[in-house]
Amino acid sequence: MAVRAANLKFYLSGGQFNDDPEASLGGVRSDVEWAGETIHDLFDPLTTDQSTQGYEDYRCVYFRNEDATSLTVIEAWLSAQPASDVAYAIALAAEGKNGTAELLATETQTPATVTFTAPSEKGSGLSIGTLAQYDEYAIWIRRTANEGSSYAAAATATLRCEGTSA
Repeated sequence: MAVRAANLKFYLSGGQFNDDPEASLGGVRSDVEWAGETIHDLFDPLTTDQSTQGYEDYRCVYFRNEDATSLTVIEAWLSAQPASDVAYAIALAAEGKNGTAELLATETQTPATVTFTAPSEKGSGLSIGTLAQYDEYAIWIRRTANEGSSYAAAATATLRCEGTSA
């Protein structure tokens, strides 16, 4: 039986009841779903100083399989990058499947022991492996605004996770 897409969900991090994407800085998975795959929605708008001086910040979300069927050969990637001076990259949390991601003290603290990349298509994505029912994996997202950028508020990127039904 195929995994139903409606049972593959993203959740904020930052504690069980966190409903603020800007506080999604790792730690325990929230019970609050992240409404979509558009990464821009997780971040607050950059200030003029952040855009002109350069800025790097982080968010953490959990990808969770709530289907009775296992999802295998799962990959995570960015299917779109903004056409601006802002770039996004992702990393799998070092704590692994069903682990609790490191909790950052501030949005500019770099998560320890992770390597960020920007895979742009399935086949070159980050390998999550297999998630059975209620398994989850934390994914870090880094936003980098280059020094002197002309950051547009609508700059978007899309986080995708796909696999094969077991």
